[in-house]
Amino acid sequence: MPTFTFRIPDSMAGRLSSADVRSWLTDFQRNPHLLPSDPGSGYERVSLTLPRELVTQVAGYLRCSPSTALRRLAQEHLSPARRSTIIPSPVPRPAPFPAPAQPFRTAPPVPRHPAYTPYRSILRQDEMATAIAELVAGALTLAIVFLVLYVSGKLKSAPKPA
Repeated sequence: MPTFTFRIPDSMAGRLSSADVRSWLTDFQRNPHLLPSDPGSGYERVSLTLPRELVTQVAGYLRCSPSTALRRLAQEHLSPARRSTIIPSPVPRPAPFPAPAQPFRTAPPVPRHPAYTPYRSILRQDEMATAIAELVAGALTLAIVFLVLYVSGKLKSAPKPA
């Protein structure tokens, strides 16, 4: 059996064991139902030895990652009002429930363009030249407007010759 290592909230630290979670997974497989929302990853880590196929099936049924599915399952069993919050699934599932149509997978890495560098501009070369030209034209226009206003103000306040 593979080892699953994932983050858990502080409230779950020291309260999870591989045997307990295997039992919870088997119970969930026999009687699937709605689970509480993910309590969040937290800062603690836990490593559990669990059957990969069972974890994958539960994650596929819940349509989330394996670590999220395991946290949600643990949240259900470790919360104070454990059984009162279990809501039966509206659609009964046969035991064992069927494998998901698409198992959870992480997205493949996006290939980088050979000329890509982290600090490269998002504008193409010709767009960059156009943007710079528009910026310079705007600055010059603004300077001319301020110059005209300055000169007209000086002419009005200049003393008139007698």
